[in-house]
Amino acid sequence: MKAEDIIAALDKAGVPCAPVLDMEEASEDPQVVHNGMRLYMDHPTAEELRCSVVANPFFGDTARPQRTAPLLGQHTDEVLAEFGYSADEIASLRKGR
Repeated sequence: MKAEDIIAALDKAGVPCAPVLDMEEASEDPQVVHNGMRLYMDHPTAEELRCSVVANPFFGDTARPQRTAPLLGQHTDEVLAEFGYSADEIASLRKGR
């Protein structure tokens, strides 16, 4: 018996049900597309990334990722500066001294 047949029988009997989708199927679901839950983001070292996010009706776009995860060490200088390291000290750390 196919999943569609089982879902149809359960639906006919009044049993709430839905298919279990893999990530590809879920991101192509018409409701996901309609709600604008798919994002396309540029990544600095990879090709364009496609990801689906769970939309939150209470927060709208503020709950969506605005950028990809940082690369390893991408913000090291800024973090060290926030902890009070000078530009010369940071350069020295980078040189391993």
